[in-house]
Amino acid sequence: MRPSSIKVVPNGLSLIIGNAMKTQNKIISIPLYANSRDLIMGQSLFSGAFYLVIPFLVLFMHDSLRLSGEIIGFAVGLRFFAQQMMYMKSDQLAHSIGGKNLLLLGCMTQASGFLCLAFASQPNLLIAGVLLTGIGGALFAPAKSLLLNEAGEGDHKLKSGKVLELGNSVAIAGELGAIVGPLLGFWLVDLGFHTLAWGGVLVFVAAMIWLAQKLPASFYYPELPKQKGSWQNVLQNRRFLVFVLAYSSYLLSYSQLFLALPLTLRHLGGESEYIGLLFAFSVLISALVQKGLRSFTNRKESQLLVMGFSTLSLAFIYMAFIAIRHQTTGWHGYLPLLMFVFLINCGQILIVPTAKRLVSYFANGNDTAPYYQALALSGGFAVLVGSPIIGELMEATRHSLTLAGLPWFVMALFPALSAMAIGLMFPTTPARAY
Repeated sequence: MRPSSIKVVPNGLSLIIGNAMKTQNKIISIPLYANSRDLIMGQSLFSGAFYLVIPFLVLFMHDSLRLSGEIIGFAVGLRFFAQQMMYMKSDQLAHSIGGKNLLLLGCMTQASGFLCLAFASQPNLLIAGVLLTGIGGALFAPAKSLLLNEAGEGDHKLKSGKVLELGNSVAIAGELGAIVGPLLGFWLVDLGFHTLAWGGVLVFVAAMIWLAQKLPASFYYPELPKQKGSWQNVLQNRRFLVFVLAYSSYLLSYSQLFLALPLTLRHLGGESEYIGLLFAFSVLISALVQKGLRSFTNRKESQLLVMGFSTLSLAFIYMAFIAIRHQTTGWHGYLPLLMFVFLINCGQILIVPTAKRLVSYFANGNDTAPYYQALALSGGFAVLVGSPIIGELMEATRHSLTLAGLPWFVMALFPALSAMAIGLMFPTTPARAY
């Protein structure tokens, strides 16, 4: 990288942790990039700590705090909304303060959020906790991307193939952590949700101190690309706005793994610890399905999206009949819930990468950042508005066999409408439109 593109950022956060540079604004000509082992281990810890706690959050609100379905749904929606809003600014923040500082800030924010949850005995601390965990969760991806990019810069740079291999290793470590975390929760949930939250606090604090010592203090900070467009381009693109509206039902649907699935487990008489097994299965099946669905990548983007949203709708229709007729008696009683998790993950894998590919098509040479931000914004609002309604519907119909499927039919409606809208929008979209 040319010297003119080097920035040195004050390490204020590192000073707090005790690993700051002695002299700020110091330029180092040859950067020390992050050790691959540190990035891999850090990612596994982040994912493990998150999934140790969050899958059990709804059951804690339902069983211990005795909150209404509307409040439970609002808390879940608020966490997703905060995360999506932070996604909109996290890339810019990463380039402003650097990958290390952003990673440490994410650890600090997550630890603070879990600390609030560890003390939560009333809604105010609970809301603070879900807000902080949502914000903190959005800080890790851009920080890791910047740290990986740094591994390819300087006189001792890694080859591009090695950087890609390192990125894949970090992703696999995250998936392993996301499997181990809920499995640990499965074994430890009898100790209480507050104990799980304290475990999350300790993991993030330990990771923060460790990474503050291990990660390099000076970086190459790549300049953000100059923007060729703005939100005005997005707002003037009516077809993209329709696409954004259709896409918003994806995040609302996916968020039901964190809201409707735990509530259904409780309504059907299932044990709390089994939510950990369901989430571990969710991550495992997601990794396996990604490989299994590679044969679909040569299809049109519109076909993939219609298939994805139709799969989400099918998952909810399936659960509507399960809610009416099923009880979780014995281990085989959880198999229908595993099928729901499988279908939701299939829909996600078909939708998300395809929608991201279409962003370039809609941007038409303009800066893609506002387009990605619009997708995040719409999904966040959909979950924030829809989750309280779904939570209240599920609680209101839980004792009625005839109405138990109603919330699921309502949830099935939104991805079904999205599939119809996308099918009408792209009747002749080529397989590669750009």
